[in-house]
Amino acid sequence: PTVGPWLRGLLYLIFAAFAVLGATGAYLAAISLLNWYDPARLYTTPFTFWMLLAHCAVGVFGVLPFLLFGGVHLATAWKRTNRTAIRLGLVLFALGLIVSGTGLALFRLEGLPQLQTGSVARLVVYVAHVAIPFLAVYAYVAHRKAGPKIRWRWARFWAAGVSVFVAGMVVFHFVNPEGYFREGPKEGVQYFYPSEART
Repeated sequence: PTVGPWLRGLLYLIFAAFAVLGATGAYLAAISLLNWYDPARLYTTPFTFWMLLAHCAVGVFGVLPFLLFGGVHLATAWKRTNRTAIRLGLVLFALGLIVSGTGLALFRLEGLPQLQTGSVARLVVYVAHVAIPFLAVYAYVAHRKAGPKIRWRWARFWAAGVSVFVAGMVVFHFVNPEGYFREGPKEGVQYFYPSEART
């Protein structure tokens, strides 16, 4: 089989990583959109940075299983007769490589080459990193439609889980429990501006 028991376990690990990357990526995109839409209020919180760290960590550790699965799966499927599935699999693998490469290119580590913040190159890499996963999902569905039947039940669970997580986290950004039943002086803003601090 092109996906044996060992490779299937690796595939499930990749699916789990993709679920975390999808959830954290959608959350980070939602916060970026809110910050862009309402620049007077900063929606970024310490939780946002934890989600960014989780996204980066899972992304880095997910590259090796992805490469291993892609290489072994390609080797086992290369001489099969279903050339459409093979071509779509190659497209999917290439898109995955681009997403992985652009993600790693966005890292800013001292001593290593970096894309400068605000540069056109960084913007292009960022847009590619955000947009290409949607193409990858489309390519995966097309790849699987050309081969064995897809179990859509798992895709629905994943989509529902990501949607609930992102919606819940975005709603929490509009809620500040520290301010419940407490009033600060209205003139407090003038002492802290342009800081985000408030009394």
